[in-house]
Amino acid sequence: MQIGEQQLLQGFYKTMQLNDLWHQKSVWEVAAKYKEHRGQVQTLLASASTFASALTHFCKELPELWAYRVLLPEFTEHLSNCVTMELIPLMELPSVRKGRARQLHKAGFRSIMDVACADPKELAEKGPC
Repeated sequence: MQIGEQQLLQGFYKTMQLNDLWHQKSVWEVAAKYKEHRGQVQTLLASASTFASALTHFCKELPELWAYRVLLPEFTEHLSNCVTMELIPLMELPSVRKGRARQLHKAGFRSIMDVACADPKELAEKGPC
């Protein structure tokens, strides 16, 4: 196998890992599936997220890339958190990570405002503790 072909296959392999992460598989699951160290998968995710963020800022500077200004921030947020789009508003709460955001969403909270306006008793009953 030539060097170019090997690089192409490695790129495809990393793309498959990112695809699994995008579809809510944990870093642990992806690392096990592709027989990689968990740290390598986390580094791949962090690199992809950082690149997406840089690309977002780049597109804001060039008027001819106006169409990407709306698309890329959402994409970057999704990639950074690896959660579904409906959980992203809840992820903006301090100390709320993927698991807690899922619990809040399942309990009927869809936004920061829902959580802020909730009665503390209701939040304690419905929400995770």
